[in-house]
Amino acid sequence: MGFGFTWRNWICSCISHAHFSVLVNGVPGANFRSSRGLRLGDPLYPFLFTIVMEGFCRMIAKAEENGRLSGFKVTLVGPVVSHLLFADDTLLFSADKAQSLLTIREILTCFELVAGLSINLMKRTTISIGATTHDEVVENFLGCALEELRFKYLGMPAWAYKCKKIWDPVVESVEKRLEEWKRRIGKYKLGILHKVANGRKIRFWVDRWIGEEALKDKFPNLYEVTRKQGSWISELAKNNSEERISRDLDFKIRLTDLEINEAATLSHLLEGTVLSNGEDTRRWSWESSGVFSVKSCYKGLAKNSGIIFPSTQIWKRSVPTKVSFFVWLIHHNAILTQNNLKKKGWKLANRCILCKSNEETIDHLFIHCPEMYDVWMFFMKEFHRDWVISESATNLFIEQQARGLTENGRTIWELLPFAFVWGVWKQRNKCIFQDSEYSQEILIRKIKALLLYWTSTTISFRGITYQNLHYN
Repeated sequence: MGFGFTWRNWICSCISHAHFSVLVNGVPGANFRSSRGLRLGDPLYPFLFTIVMEGFCRMIAKAEENGRLSGFKVTLVGPVVSHLLFADDTLLFSADKAQSLLTIREILTCFELVAGLSINLMKRTTISIGATTHDEVVENFLGCALEELRFKYLGMPAWAYKCKKIWDPVVESVEKRLEEWKRRIGKYKLGILHKVANGRKIRFWVDRWIGEEALKDKFPNLYEVTRKQGSWISELAKNNSEERISRDLDFKIRLTDLEINEAATLSHLLEGTVLSNGEDTRRWSWESSGVFSVKSCYKGLAKNSGIIFPSTQIWKRSVPTKVSFFVWLIHHNAILTQNNLKKKGWKLANRCILCKSNEETIDHLFIHCPEMYDVWMFFMKEFHRDWVISESATNLFIEQQARGLTENGRTIWELLPFAFVWGVWKQRNKCIFQDSEYSQEILIRKIKALLLYWTSTTISFRGITYQNLHYN
């Protein structure tokens, strides 16, 4: 395909020098080299696969030029479609002719020989559209049985374009997702405040343009009986001779006493509101400048959500970014402990690698494990503190009381949970993947080394060595 000798050598070097090992019951086996190209997940895989499939497409195009293969036209003036590619799936289209089917077989055989890729017979399917006369050719030469058009592709029925009921499960699934997105977008809109000028770009009932909430939420009974729920302000209101807004809300029924009271309150609210010839504008109410920012949006959405996230305690300047992200994963119960791996469908014996007695969860690994309790007590004695075991690992970064400590002592006290969980996680992985023995002494030295390294850039810690590092 025209690739140079040097480039081909680079690719061959990347493929031939890779080593792999297989986890058996959580224990890595011996390393071995790949002898059949790339594995799935390799960064080079999608690029090289695309190049290889380009050669396959050219083989099909050549067969079309020679008249040995014919596809179909979607429209009378549209192009001829002979094949479609999606990810690692290939769809070939052919007329009901023995010559075309034999050509497909020859192309597949040549492709296997040239590319070194074998086609999975278990995943190969031939589907007939309408009446066919060469079923024996399909079974004998393509090596797969002929099936009907009723099949699903990517979870979607590929044959039910005229049967609406078949799509009901798909519609229900999409509606559930849309409800969640509508809820999120509704919270986001709370931060948008509209400023009325000519009223042509602001919806009277839906947008928040007067007061702290939309009129449909403030006057729900009036909103239910109006015929103009989605209308613009300019369609429902106009300036009268007294330079005030007069409204045409067009109610469907005669108003009840409750609705009359709401209408009176609405009329009082709109007093003093005047339309002008300018353009409507919007401002972000959660920022004093009126300009949108991701930070203010996040704070606004999380304000009434009931979620407590210790952002100021987690994102610290002296802590490496990867460690802060690790702590963020702890807060969301997302690190791959054995308990979380089982939730993802892994079949393994859930047992803590350190104490070898209890199940490995995030809270157990960093707090409740007897081995970790001893390490915590060591550092608490260094700080001259009495420690009460926290209920969860996330509390380690929230319940930080540094009273009675020096400035350096407070710095180390705040960094201790970060160094502790990072050191424990590295030690735990070493025990699992390198078959090493757990050592409390090594873990304590590792945590102290991390604390010293992270504070080394601070002026007050300059000249302090590992031996004379004090905690209080």
